[in-house]
Amino acid sequence: HYLKKLADLLQTSEDVLNDEMKKIHKRVIQKDEESVPAQMHSRLETLEFYMLALLLQGKTAEFFEDFSEQKAAQDISQPSVRRVMELLKDFLATRRIFLLKDFFDAVPSELTSVLDQACLWDLSTIPDSDEGLYQEWSQALRGLRREQIKKKIHDLTTNPVTDPDRTDTDLAELTQELSMLDKQG
Repeated sequence: HYLKKLADLLQTSEDVLNDEMKKIHKRVIQKDEESVPAQMHSRLETLEFYMLALLLQGKTAEFFEDFSEQKAAQDISQPSVRRVMELLKDFLATRRIFLLKDFFDAVPSELTSVLDQACLWDLSTIPDSDEGLYQEWSQALRGLRREQIKKKIHDLTTNPVTDPDRTDTDLAELTQELSMLDKQG
């Protein structure tokens, strides 16, 4: 009904207007499809940022010492998070007391958005007690390690390796570690 009125007003046919509307609709859908992957994060990436948020907003020195002893620390997949962790390690080695503002000042400006994202992560659902924070930290650390192992298993099974015996050994070790983590929590 409105399309017919618009066609009369513009002195053109309804078919021309329909064709133009379809073109616009296709462009809008293409734009939406292009922007969605940039916003999506894998569970592993989300857990890495969450761990960083817990580190920076929680008991930084204690949590970092615990984190650095874990295999999870070596397998951070995001370069920006890995770099912040390296800087945090260096910063904690030279300071007795951790102050977030001082750490922010010591971090290069290109990593500021990573710190902002971690510091703005809403942790209000975690109980205010130390016990609740430690419990959340432990669960998040196990979850991160579980996701890292799953990724390694996926990579080993999808990417052919020149030494199949080594692949079998790696898969067995990773599967054993994964089952131990599942028993813990």
